[in-house]
Amino acid sequence: MMAPSVARDSQVRALYHKELRLVADLEVALAENNVQPEALRNQFEAVARGYHSLLNQVIKLTLISDTLQQKLKMAEAERTATIDHVSRLNKNLRSLNDKKDEILALAAHDFRSPISGIQGLAQLLADGEVGDEGENRQAAKEIAGTAEEVLRMISNVLEVYRGGISSVPKPSSTHVSETTLAKLLGRLESHLKGEARRKSIRFQMEIDTPEIVIGIEEDLFLRVAENLLSNALKFTPTGGSVITRAKIDENWLLFEVEDSGPGLSAKDQASLFKRFGTLSARPTGGEASIGLGLNIAGRILGHLGGSITCESEQGQGATFRVRLPIQRSKLQSKRPPVAA
Repeated sequence: MMAPSVARDSQVRALYHKELRLVADLEVALAENNVQPEALRNQFEAVARGYHSLLNQVIKLTLISDTLQQKLKMAEAERTATIDHVSRLNKNLRSLNDKKDEILALAAHDFRSPISGIQGLAQLLADGEVGDEGENRQAAKEIAGTAEEVLRMISNVLEVYRGGISSVPKPSSTHVSETTLAKLLGRLESHLKGEARRKSIRFQMEIDTPEIVIGIEEDLFLRVAENLLSNALKFTPTGGSVITRAKIDENWLLFEVEDSGPGLSAKDQASLFKRFGTLSARPTGGEASIGLGLNIAGRILGHLGGSITCESEQGQGATFRVRLPIQRSKLQSKRPPVAA
């Protein structure tokens, strides 16, 4: 079997057989002394004609090759553009899927707190620990109100999906409404006192100027406060305490939650507000924790122009402090005197 290089050489020689034969004849003619000049001239002319024809063929082949090269370049450019387009589509699909997962995780986390409240109150009713008929009726009202809140949250999630998932979900702004600290914290207490009772946690609220009217994005603030209180109750052991404090300072709402839980290490504090961040401490009553509550609170406060800080020592509980801008009611230019 002939080697590839030998075979290609034979093919080329066969292609230019006529021209090579003319060259060979010319070499023979030049070697013979008796060759007549006319015969030699004819040989040169034949060679010239052969190479002229060969040159024309080479030119044609070059043009064909150039055309093919151009088509190949165009095809390569189209292939590259197609690959880039498919890559962008895949990236967008991955991004949309991540955002969908994030919305579901946020929704699941937000549902957990009110449903836990419903469960706690229902268990108290089932165990007969609520008290007289009036207290039973009040507990039933709180269950109904919390269930209504869950349904509202589900409607919000459905609205997100109906509108399409086009950006990283941010807390959607509500209309600023006028309320008081007493009403705000009253809503918090109704949502969370069932869980506090279930774990025998002393749940205390301290309000400075409870009746002063303020303008605030109420639903968003309650999401922040509920996440902080839910975490405090989750990590506080049975028989511990959770204290909530709120007051107005000029055009700011200062809100803090203090618990008697295990506290936070320096490592825990460094990852407090990260999404899906996990802590070394575990919930004390078997509650689930997926590391979204503080991330949600931080994002909402950033959206509202507020801030959140944490003060804690391991084994000494933790205190979360929120600073949130508010609108002061034009009907009240002065704060009422603080009760002794």
